[in-house]
Amino acid sequence: MRTFLLFCFLLIAGFTAQSQTRQTIANGLATNPLIWNCTCIPQPGDVIVIAHNLTLNTDFGYTSGSLTVNSGASITGDLPTRNLAVAGGAFTNNGTVTIGNLYHGGGTFTNSGAINVGNAFASDLLAVTSNSGTFSIADSLYINTNATLNNSGNLSAPSTAAAGTFTNTGSFSGTDVWNLGTLNHNAGSFAIANLYTNGSVVTNAPMTISGDFWNAENVDINHNLTIGNSLIIGDTLGGPAVFNNDGVISIGADLTNSKSITGTGRFCVAQITTNSGTISGVDICDLTGGAIDFNSGTIAMNVTFCATPCGIGVEEGAFYEETIVSVVPNPFNDQFEIRANAKAHYSLTLVNNIGQTILSTSFLGDRLMLDGSGLASGVYFYRLTSEKGNTASGQLIRQ
Repeated sequence: MRTFLLFCFLLIAGFTAQSQTRQTIANGLATNPLIWNCTCIPQPGDVIVIAHNLTLNTDFGYTSGSLTVNSGASITGDLPTRNLAVAGGAFTNNGTVTIGNLYHGGGTFTNSGAINVGNAFASDLLAVTSNSGTFSIADSLYINTNATLNNSGNLSAPSTAAAGTFTNTGSFSGTDVWNLGTLNHNAGSFAIANLYTNGSVVTNAPMTISGDFWNAENVDINHNLTIGNSLIIGDTLGGPAVFNNDGVISIGADLTNSKSITGTGRFCVAQITTNSGTISGVDICDLTGGAIDFNSGTIAMNVTFCATPCGIGVEEGAFYEETIVSVVPNPFNDQFEIRANAKAHYSLTLVNNIGQTILSTSFLGDRLMLDGSGLASGVYFYRLTSEKGNTASGQLIRQ
């Protein structure tokens, strides 16, 4: 990635070409003058319009001008390592871009089409990157300090390192997220394997973490959160590690707190609870015994234990308006049933432990029987959304 970033800065430095409009008139290689309306090769600073299927057979970067890919048109890199760098001007994709590495360090960057990055994508410097289409990154997503990525479409990346601001109102899936900046999940879906935060995390919509959640800074949960394994709150380097829960959090393994838990929400913990910090306001239901298993810290008088009973994999979350969702049986062998206590139009999404969608369907009523005999043994996660937009999520296990 360092080599790619160095290329971007070297490539875009010093271009001062006078702006001209250059548009494709045929499919072909980017370095073929005959596919352009100018019978030339476009330069950084030009207004470039891709109206056909263009093969990018040279690395390209610019600090001024623009690059627009029309609907139905495409840019495809000829090599898995082909680079495209945008450090000024405007980038607008309404078609399809398939490239090895993609860099955004300035100017406007808007995707409403499909972008497929074979290696890494970086949002750098003061860049504001906006995605309302499909953005698929095969390896790494970087959001550097002072950069912003706004996703209202479908975004996926196995490994994400965010030191800037990442705001999601669409669909995000991935494996590991390291957050040193600000992560806002305001709407839509967010399904990953592990989350490590040394920054700020705010959720206003359901979030699914199939593995572990480590918090060393500030977390504010305002909706349902499903954690497949453990929640660890603490920082050996002296960070505040404040975890505020005003939602419903289901934890498939352990809850460990060495700093601060606050809020008015609820924790449902399947296995061991350990506290050496402070806890106030919340309700904790430890399914191994109801209270804290190991406590050497401070628990305020306003903390309750199982005031609202819950079971991991049975009652994973609640809609507003008192709609409860359950899965029976859980764990299951072949068939299982999704149950809600109110009849409505529902949409159901089932994902595996790396966020891949296994099933997407809808039904009318309060129950749906499903055949899971074709699923591999392991942990899965569901999200049920009512016609009013209320959402509940939870965990189920195929034996």
